[in-house]
Amino acid sequence: MKLKKLAGKIHLWLGMTSGLVVFILGITGATFCFETELRYLIYANRYIADSPKGKPLPLRVLKAKAQEALGVGHPVMFALYKPGTNETYRFRSSKFNSEGITYFTRIVYYRTVYVNPFTGHIQYIENSKWEFFQTVLQIHNELLLGEAGHQITAWATVIFVVMLITGMVLWWPKSKAAAKQRFSVKWKAKWRRVNYDIHNVGGFYIFLLALVISIAGIFLAFETVRKQVKLAVTSSKPKKELPTLSDTTGSVNPKALDLIERNIAQQPAHSGLYMVSLPEAKLAPVVFTIMHNPTNYLQKSQFFFDKYTGKQLKAKPVEQWTGAENFLNMFYDIHIGKVLGTTGQILAFIASLFCATLPVTGFYIWWGRKKKKA
Repeated sequence: MKLKKLAGKIHLWLGMTSGLVVFILGITGATFCFETELRYLIYANRYIADSPKGKPLPLRVLKAKAQEALGVGHPVMFALYKPGTNETYRFRSSKFNSEGITYFTRIVYYRTVYVNPFTGHIQYIENSKWEFFQTVLQIHNELLLGEAGHQITAWATVIFVVMLITGMVLWWPKSKAAAKQRFSVKWKAKWRRVNYDIHNVGGFYIFLLALVISIAGIFLAFETVRKQVKLAVTSSKPKKELPTLSDTTGSVNPKALDLIERNIAQQPAHSGLYMVSLPEAKLAPVVFTIMHNPTNYLQKSQFFFDKYTGKQLKAKPVEQWTGAENFLNMFYDIHIGKVLGTTGQILAFIASLFCATLPVTGFYIWWGRKKKKA
């Protein structure tokens, strides 16, 4: 069997099995390319503090305000904020059911409280379980079907990579004369030919970009792949580190969070987005992750503190991250185009939307040929 004929059969049958999932991944992926920007545009009344005057209240006080708004049944476990800005502090409370099969049963609750840092006023309480972008993300990750859905989307991405490669084999012209017809769409032809050209020519132009985005998606989807890539780029087995734990045997400082916040403020480079883990588990530490560039994951620092005393247990500032570690942190930004800034986001958005059209135009090509044969 000739290579093109084999590639055609593989392309057809893989497309039939994964077309609907690829369409969903393309639409939801395009939506998430500008997720942060859209959030600030749509939810300005949640993200921007009313009357931003004076100095922010201590994190400990703002956390207490959020906890009071949520009630004792929904403990605050996470906080996000940008010091030195007029944005609200976001406090999250969530609970997951490990035995849940779908998204609806796996997440018991997920709430976010938006607090004015200057006054302590609660600007909004969000049921994040049903928030639009959170729902879109879960559709993209797992089709709202839990682990089974995650496997479907992950393997559909692998299949899509194979389809991109077989599609390039099918596109490849046999001669220079044939090549002249493979780089442009004949818009004045019949719709069936126009559809074929859109699928064929458009697929060629977005091939490389779609391939990079998909490979990054495979890295994010499969833990085994992440481990193997990490092993490859570090050229050595990762060292086993003892867990960083809080000490439950000493005295408790009621203002430990104040000491932690003061410590963070004294760090040489402490601007950006703060992501604070405030765990309920007795031994778990408070973890401050500072994203120095809030638009991507390339530059970050992490600090671990004893939740009872405020003592610093471990620190990994931005300059201590190795090139290999920074490379591994890049994959999400590669997946949504942010690694190239706004230009990359636009390219990823266009590529994702076009990838969503490929199953549609591909099906129409197959259907047209089937009718012609009949």
